[in-house]
Amino acid sequence: MYLVPIQHRLLGLAGDRSKLVLAMNSSTTFAGIAIGAFLGGILVETSGVPSLAAASILIGLIGIGLAVAFMRDAAPAETATAACPR
Repeated sequence: MYLVPIQHRLLGLAGDRSKLVLAMNSSTTFAGIAIGAFLGGILVETSGVPSLAAASILIGLIGIGLAVAFMRDAAPAETATAACPR
């Protein structure tokens, strides 16, 4: 769903290091899944299943905020990349 557009953008920005960048992207994705499962398990153990909804909403809002913050800087990064020939 979201993986292909992210990988396409990374490949466009990575240049010669495309394999390393894609490996780091996959590793980060899997680490996020593992950390989420770990923290979700702790939350269920300590607060019960109903607390997952509130935690999910909070994490989603943080994610949207980070996406908006980083997408503002996307245009200058593309301009800088286009200005530097490889």
